[in-house]
Amino acid sequence: MDRGNFLRPDIAKDKEQLGLIPQTGNEEKETTKNLNTVFQRPGLVWAVLAGVTTSAYAILLGSVALVSNPMQSLFISSAFLFVLVVFISWKESESYDWRDLGLYILCGFLHSVRTGAGIIAIVLTSTADASAILYYNQAIPASLIACIFVGERLDIADGALLLVNGVGLILVCKTSVDKSTSDDGSSVQGIFLACFGVSCYSFMYNFVRLLALRKTAAPPLIAFMFGFNGIVISSIYLSITGSWIIPKCDQITLYICLGSVTIFEFYSFTQALAAENAYIVAASITLSVPLTYCYEVIFTNRVIAWQTILGVVFSIGSTLILQAKSYFHDQIGVPY
Repeated sequence: MDRGNFLRPDIAKDKEQLGLIPQTGNEEKETTKNLNTVFQRPGLVWAVLAGVTTSAYAILLGSVALVSNPMQSLFISSAFLFVLVVFISWKESESYDWRDLGLYILCGFLHSVRTGAGIIAIVLTSTADASAILYYNQAIPASLIACIFVGERLDIADGALLLVNGVGLILVCKTSVDKSTSDDGSSVQGIFLACFGVSCYSFMYNFVRLLALRKTAAPPLIAFMFGFNGIVISSIYLSITGSWIIPKCDQITLYICLGSVTIFEFYSFTQALAAENAYIVAASITLSVPLTYCYEVIFTNRVIAWQTILGVVFSIGSTLILQAKSYFHDQIGVPY
């Protein structure tokens, strides 16, 4: 059987769309073709959205942490994830074993630890610098973990693009490292916490990817574990230290914005991992870094060093090339 006929039953229609047979329709057919092409890989769209919403998530986390405290930011973002719990539906055809349970628990715990470490790192350094380490550095370790534990494969081009991400990390973080030599050392502590969060982050979404491959990744259940662990950890800390802060009226809007972005960031993230390899999602999330720096330049009048700008260029360039490479490989039927 012809490979094209096997993959595409309506081969005559597809040949007409590809220009192999003269089209007889109007311009609407061409528009429909272009739209179908864009949405043939919805996982790539979700991956880009995950990168954009991650930037907003980091900015709002830092803003809430400055008006309350880091652990209360974790509590608020975790509490809003429980909104997705109402969408849990148990089906008799779905079954979960002890491995699924273990992966869910690990995902929830690692997410809470990563978020807590990231919030404190934001307070000690800056939103952009902490985000650069936390979201920019995860591409390489996450990809290596995916190859070792998930069984994904990288070719030479993929590896080269991920190395570009790694070089960009050094350039982007140079300003933070230089700053730490001239202050009280808080930046060094923030960088360390951000690096610790990277390891938690890299393992976390490879575990989510494993759940997706096992056909047991239910976003509402993942949201429940994320939210439950975050609420427990933050509540214990806030209660022991007596550091609960009652929000003022003008802060409630900020809390609602954080919760809304948390939900959308989580949903985009899980949808991307359900459809795409972990390293594709990892590289896409680095898009949050240049967006966060743009925010600080526009709204805080921060001066960005040329090394940072070069690192941002590496981030955008390598991500777009990796996305395009993945898309065109899928178009011509080259398996990953």
